[in-house]
Amino acid sequence: MEYHILKIKGGYMKTVIDLDGNEIQVADDTVVRTATVKEEVVIGQDLNGNDVTKLINVSKHYLLSSEEQDAIAQKEVAEQNRQLLAKPEELRKKLSLGTVTVNGVTVRCNDATLGSIASTIMFFDKLGGNAPSTVAWKAENGFFDVTPAQVNQLGLAVFNKRQKMFSSAKTVEAEVADGTLTTLAEVTARYNELMEA
Repeated sequence: MEYHILKIKGGYMKTVIDLDGNEIQVADDTVVRTATVKEEVVIGQDLNGNDVTKLINVSKHYLLSSEEQDAIAQKEVAEQNRQLLAKPEELRKKLSLGTVTVNGVTVRCNDATLGSIASTIMFFDKLGGNAPSTVAWKAENGFFDVTPAQVNQLGLAVFNKRQKMFSSAKTVEAEVADGTLTTLAEVTARYNELMEA
């Protein structure tokens, strides 16, 4: 028989089987073990008055032992910690979809943009005095002819914002690990506070 752990919901009392095999009523949010079992039930009578039965699947709910409750509580704490530690990285990735604007040119803060900027800077450096004075650049807000100095400024702005995202995520993860931050709302608020500082 395969068991599943679930939390009873539905807004009304449910019948469950306690550890002694007795049926009892429990309210919402009671965590139980549930299993589907086959039971023979009477579905009617034939023309001779004999009961007609059928095997049907019935869900049975069982109260958990204290050991099962402890194991579930530990899993819930571990999952909450996993979510708390994952949140700064999620926020950082979301912000990397954001933009910075330098001299009216708006670019994203993602890996692709940083790579394009780096390769353009290398292009200018490699050509030295033979480099064109400007190159066409597709930004978030249109096309621009940008100079080597402007490309360097864009690169620095993207780099600085990305470093702030990483350092903010590092700080928040440390504060989660030491127990300073204990909820997703606190993690989000602290990350945003660090990014705005």
